[in-house]
Amino acid sequence: MSYFPFFIDVCDKEILVVGGGKVAYRKAQKLMEFGAKIKIVAKDVCEEFGKLDVTVHKREFSDKDIKNAFCVIAATDDEQLNEYIFRLCQDENILINTVDDKEKCSFIFPAISKNGDITAAVTTNGKSPFVSSFVREKIDDVLTDNLSFAVEILGEYRKDLQEIYSDTKTKNHIISLIFEICMNEKKSKAKEKVLKLLEEGKNENNNCSKRI
Repeated sequence: MSYFPFFIDVCDKEILVVGGGKVAYRKAQKLMEFGAKIKIVAKDVCEEFGKLDVTVHKREFSDKDIKNAFCVIAATDDEQLNEYIFRLCQDENILINTVDDKEKCSFIFPAISKNGDITAAVTTNGKSPFVSSFVREKIDDVLTDNLSFAVEILGEYRKDLQEIYSDTKTKNHIISLIFEICMNEKKSKAKEKVLKLLEEGKNENNNCSKRI
């Protein structure tokens, strides 16, 4: 059965990563891009963790480590320990991802492509991380800075668009025009053109009101 792709706010949420290897590092690094607070528990941690603002506890895992955890990543090279952590989290209704062991996961860690406010996640339901990465790389090519800028502008002026254009067809046409401007112009020039377009819409509405 396929996994449903929830997008969850993890900003300021405490996420426990058990394990200090490079796989654990990559998981922690990706989660930090979304504002998560990472706690690492491992006897040894790779030097890459020195680049991250994480809390590191160099010791054996303890049951109490999962207390207050929003979710857990089990990334040790000890299968028995990973299974123990999985069972413990299940009993406490805490989400857990066990690296490279789909059967001991309550959620899948996807291949993630991100640019600005656009985030795309790809999973093969744990069957082939290679294929997930391949698809993610294709998505990376699509998620350009211009596309991210288009999202920023359309989000910034969404309320204005709703207020100016009551007709859905007209509003969607204007949105399409703004999108094309953002995709094909430099940022400063694009914003100038968008503001001019919205001002023209406001003036047209005012003129219609006067005629009525």
